[in-house]
Amino acid sequence: MVTVLQIDKFTDLFLQCKVFAYILKKIRWFLVFLIFVLFASAHSLMVLLSDTLTDNGANTFTGFYQSLKNSWSMLLNNYSSLEPWTNNYLLDIFMIVFSLSTAIVLFNILIAIISDSYKITCKKAHTIWVMELVELMAEFELCDKIMPMFRMYVRMNALTYTLSI
Repeated sequence: MVTVLQIDKFTDLFLQCKVFAYILKKIRWFLVFLIFVLFASAHSLMVLLSDTLTDNGANTFTGFYQSLKNSWSMLLNNYSSLEPWTNNYLLDIFMIVFSLSTAIVLFNILIAIISDSYKITCKKAHTIWVMELVELMAEFELCDKIMPMFRMYVRMNALTYTLSI
């Protein structure tokens, strides 16, 4: 049987797992939308640039997979794959719209969702943890009649733990 002091060591781990699960649950639709934006930009760049001649002859937007990789690097603010097209004004407009929509707006929304979810989850996870602890203590109270020596051992350990703090 696990004692209260042993379970107390896992409080932070329990809270962090609950927070992480709740945050993933909250942002799953946002991540789907972000993937949609990534695929849409990869497809539009492939359609726009697959047949366009470059200044140096190296076109990295001929296939969808390579276009998706280039869009992912643009999401991480690396626009080096667009350097061969220096005089394409439509591409310049696309870069501005893409950087404003993803890097600034979407990631700020993601940060707001995560911070709000973290606050809510910490409150809920602590309540759930207290309920688990109450159920365990109720079980100890019921075991008091069966194992009085064990109960005394747990109380002595709790007292020692409390005095050492």
